[in-house]
Amino acid sequence: MGRVGPKERRRLLLGNAAERVIRNGDRAVTTVRVPRVQKIKSKPPGLGTGRGERAAVVLMGSPGSGKTTLARALAECTPISIIEVGNLLKLEVQRGTKLGRVIKQFTSTGKLVPLVHVTKIVSTALRKAQEDIVLFDGIPRSTRQINPFLRMLAGQGLYLRAVIILKLDLQTALNRLVGRRICSRCGTLYNILAKPSKPMKICQRCGGELIQRQDDREEVVRERFKRFGNETLPVIEFFKKEFSELTWEQSATTPLPQRIKRVWRRLERAIPHIRIGTKQKRMPNPQLT
Repeated sequence: MGRVGPKERRRLLLGNAAERVIRNGDRAVTTVRVPRVQKIKSKPPGLGTGRGERAAVVLMGSPGSGKTTLARALAECTPISIIEVGNLLKLEVQRGTKLGRVIKQFTSTGKLVPLVHVTKIVSTALRKAQEDIVLFDGIPRSTRQINPFLRMLAGQGLYLRAVIILKLDLQTALNRLVGRRICSRCGTLYNILAKPSKPMKICQRCGGELIQRQDDREEVVRERFKRFGNETLPVIEFFKKEFSELTWEQSATTPLPQRIKRVWRRLERAIPHIRIGTKQKRMPNPQLT
């Protein structure tokens, strides 16, 4: 409930809604203040941003919304360190470490990996990130992760500059993910349903075998989508409310070139010192799968 109620004389007489509940409720009441540390420290986009300041970009969206494709496309034309939490977790599982075996119990069923494991892996990746712009794909994914995430940004000297939300419906997500295959050798993504007349089993780039990830099975995708609604949508609402000036939504069903261009232009306004063309003097490649 809102903590700010009627103003001036009316508020002095009546108090706000939270106060009335505390005073008149017939049950024990606990009040929790919305975290505002990062919001206070973060300056509005475009104000006081210098080349020495490190910027954080949060990329959010439902399963199959194309977060990884968008992140890699943006990284083609400017130095951006990408923290892909899902891929970091999968890499830990592939290594067969003790932590990886614990993580596999959650990822194989579409469940969220506990925060303590996610934080450890993300913190390690952040220490290796050298670029002035860091894009986070896959965190925070629940309200429990918001405060630790904001504290982590502050500890790393990162200022939140943009929150990108990709919107996608369940049926489109199923079409994209159930047909998705990944090269076991180089990691290139494909979709075998895009060209059903030409079934693909081998990567066109390196010749590696194309495999389906466990979390791309239909039953797992449906479970992931359900958990996204229960766990991650409240996070999106938090950013839209507390960081409205930094947050915007983009349909994940618009043509990829338009999607990339629109997001890129918004980032240019949000991060004035973004260095376009430092790596390649062109816009991101719209042909990425």
